[in-house]
Amino acid sequence: MNMENLLNLTSFLEDGNDMNMNSVTEDGRFEFDDGNVTSIPEVVRGGNFSRRLIIDIGIELRITFHALIFILAVTGNSLVITVLAKNKRMRTVTNVFLLNLAISDLLLAVFCIPFTLIPVILRNFIFGPVMCVLVRYLQATIVAVNSFTLLALSLERYFAICHPLRSRRWQTLSHAYKIILGGWLSALFFTLPVAIFQRLRTMRNGNKLCIEIWPDKTLGKVYQIFLDIILFLLPLMMMMVAYSLIAKTLSVNFDKDLALPTQQGNKSKSKARNEPSQRKQDSSSTTELTNASSNSINDSYSSENRTHHSTSRSVSFQTTESLSIQQVQHERSLQNKKRVIKMLFVVVLEFFICWTPLFTIMTWEYLDRRTLSRHLSGMAKSYIQLLAYTSSCCNPITYCFMNSRFRQSFISAFQCRYIRVHNYKARTAMGLDVSTTC
Repeated sequence: MNMENLLNLTSFLEDGNDMNMNSVTEDGRFEFDDGNVTSIPEVVRGGNFSRRLIIDIGIELRITFHALIFILAVTGNSLVITVLAKNKRMRTVTNVFLLNLAISDLLLAVFCIPFTLIPVILRNFIFGPVMCVLVRYLQATIVAVNSFTLLALSLERYFAICHPLRSRRWQTLSHAYKIILGGWLSALFFTLPVAIFQRLRTMRNGNKLCIEIWPDKTLGKVYQIFLDIILFLLPLMMMMVAYSLIAKTLSVNFDKDLALPTQQGNKSKSKARNEPSQRKQDSSSTTELTNASSNSINDSYSSENRTHHSTSRSVSFQTTESLSIQQVQHERSLQNKKRVIKMLFVVVLEFFICWTPLFTIMTWEYLDRRTLSRHLSGMAKSYIQLLAYTSSCCNPITYCFMNSRFRQSFISAFQCRYIRVHNYKARTAMGLDVSTTC
């Protein structure tokens, strides 16, 4: 009987004993590859002291790493949510998708890490049947939402850069909210079988195990492959195509955009230089025709000619200055586009680096469980799962290092927090009103 499905995370966090579960008997005991029915404590007691020591060290390391990732993910994503929610200037279409990504990453940390790690430490799922279904379903849904959000981000950037005029009508915040809502509804629908086939089983020693049991092994394989395609392979290919086209468009347009202000400047400068020349020619013709005119007229003309020269120089200087400012703004806009694309590309790369190993071993688990168990220990699976969790704390770090506006907002948030705490302590000590703003 096929027990695991996508994101059945507990089954991958075994204790590192290379225990190989094939099926669950009716009384809740595990049946191993050798056909003998036994229980987990009997297997653990059969190991020697050094093996148990290695297992204990492995568990301590996992607890430490899980705690570190949990703290970073909760702190970082909470800060991103706070910054984007409070700063109205940062409420762009792209940042709305990043806000959704931060919310899903925060939920992933809160509902995945504790509810996966604690049952492994206790060797018992103590949270009851409702939480067994809810936690596993939410875990699968959040991974799907992350994948769909990254895909929406890449497509939004593609249309904004490659088809700006065509996409201007629907690139609004309201449209972004609709896409996000559609992504959540799609994720809830595609991962619904995870909730339907989730079960809380009792082991021989009385401990509980939250597992996914399919009535048909083939059906479970088909569903796993479907999730691989819809959540991993298809989004990955679409994002690769989108960012490739974005890179191509930017490389073609950068030179044109940079050359445009220079060409306009040359035309304006040429026009400014031609004005006094044209006026000279006009004055020369007029002088020949009015050679017999009085000296007062000539003096008046000379004064007017000097005025024209002075005006032309002033116009030329103003034109050069305005074009220089325009060119600087143009270059700054292009650099901002490049930085945003680089940051989004790194976010996508982090997601697939973190989740590819887990998707791979889960699919392998469905297709050939025995071969996987011979080549990959339970502890190795545990660290692969931990790598997937790392994706939830990577994005805030990426925003901080690759986006100056995010970085400044993060620093301002910390400074504001410090000022509030300091003012609160000072006002409390002086017996003043503790209400303060930052």
